[in-house]
Amino acid sequence: MIKKRNLFTKKFAVKLLIVAVFSTLSSLNAFAVNDGPPSFSIKTPEPKAIPISNPFGASSKASIELPLPGSNQGSSIDLQTIPDDSELKEESSSIGFEVVPRVENLKTEAKSLDTIEISFDEISGVETYFVLYGTSKVETADDVYNMPPKDTEGKTSVQISNLEENVDYFFSVVAKANDDYSEFLSDEVSMKIDPSLLTIPEISSANAINNKFLKIEFSTMMDFSNLSEENFILKETFDDSSIEIHKFTITDDKTLTLRTSTLKSGFEYELEIKDIESKDQIELTNKSLTFRTEDLASLKEFEISEVNVLDFKGVEIIFNDEILKKDNIKENLNIVLKSNPNKIISIEDVLANPNDPTKFLLVLEGLTEDDYQILIQNVEGIDKGSASDSNKTKEFKGVNPHESNEGKEDTPVEIIEDKTSPADVRNLNARFIDEALINLEISFDPSVDLDDDLDKYELYFAKDSDSYFAYTQISKDQTDPIFIQDLDLDAEFYNIKVTAKDTNNNESTGSVFKLFLPETGPAGTLALLAMSILGSRRLTRKKD
Repeated sequence: MIKKRNLFTKKFAVKLLIVAVFSTLSSLNAFAVNDGPPSFSIKTPEPKAIPISNPFGASSKASIELPLPGSNQGSSIDLQTIPDDSELKEESSSIGFEVVPRVENLKTEAKSLDTIEISFDEISGVETYFVLYGTSKVETADDVYNMPPKDTEGKTSVQISNLEENVDYFFSVVAKANDDYSEFLSDEVSMKIDPSLLTIPEISSANAINNKFLKIEFSTMMDFSNLSEENFILKETFDDSSIEIHKFTITDDKTLTLRTSTLKSGFEYELEIKDIESKDQIELTNKSLTFRTEDLASLKEFEISEVNVLDFKGVEIIFNDEILKKDNIKENLNIVLKSNPNKIISIEDVLANPNDPTKFLLVLEGLTEDDYQILIQNVEGIDKGSASDSNKTKEFKGVNPHESNEGKEDTPVEIIEDKTSPADVRNLNARFIDEALINLEISFDPSVDLDDDLDKYELYFAKDSDSYFAYTQISKDQTDPIFIQDLDLDAEFYNIKVTAKDTNNNESTGSVFKLFLPETGPAGTLALLAMSILGSRRLTRKKD
């Protein structure tokens, strides 16, 4: 990396910018230096203000005349110049216009066999920066950069591609703000791409482990920190049909495993990986790899490992793996009488266990003491794949909903205090029902009352915080929407929480819905909050 010792003014920088643009348009390697089109309005110092070297001695300061914009009269300002091998320290002008500072601390880094990244210090208030570069040094007013300038679009680092190996490239940067440019060009730095000094990352191999998993190996250690499923594209080369990437697992710094939709034996696939770098921050050069599968074993280890009957309406099922797609599990489960498979038991709801992704609670229309079968279809586990035909069913025995204790010997009964909170309400939703945004409709699906002890719901209300200041009680049989009227517009959002309470006063955690208001401007004082619930009851303040 070589620093340029000469300083050039913004007039020279803009000339280089114009020359580079016109050189690109005319397909020439160089263009004569000129003042550019008349549309460029440049505040230009007098010739003596261009410090090719330091003519002011060790003090490094001088008072020189610069023309005021729009005026023929000069004005004296203090300008600090740079001795060789030091940084430029510009002092503020005493006149009424700002000087766009010089770009400092240029750094270069080879990112691939044809790309160099340029980075530099940020200048506050700058609109954008232009990287001027070419294959020759720029040392005098007659020299030009012979490559097209690169607009960084306001960023302080930019990659320049389509460069050649083992060629010296020279770079300078100029800043632009308010249609003005840096008073001086930055130092010039140089770099060449030396392949022997780069460890270029490549996709070494892609091998299908079975019909659901693909192992990918890289030639060097990679940075997987920002990787997601969207970085991968996998398709058949025969018809370009896409293969889904459900999940990826990091084995080590050089190895990944992809969980895919079904792969076929003896087919050719193309894998593309986007936006990935090595640990040395060098981009993947060849981003795609074509491979062919051999005879693939089918991964069919998924099954229902356990069925627990909680009561005549509740059954817990436990799988041996986490479900791949949970959204459609209800549609792919069936419960039938073992003695009469045509008798289907309706599944009213399927609730995922928030603490264990392999467990689900099935809410049923009702069981008897008969034997039953659960059948699964089109359900896959993330690691276990699909279910074999023998693993698609699981038998269990129901319970008598009217089982009597008559005839049984009396035994001491241990009374256990009920401290179990009821389940939360589901699908809590809130929306405005008028253009004025002062009337609110709240709706939810009821709590699943497995213990048959649900007593009521409580609705809490808050404005611009999580501190609920108003609430009301709601009947457990409430099915119609609830309305809050005459809301205050002077708010950013409302917090609505609904909890379930049982007969032992155990209260659920609560389902919460946050409703944001669009910007509506200033509003009046806080209006009264009211609620239309079976007779327009008003919200009451919660007592501490």
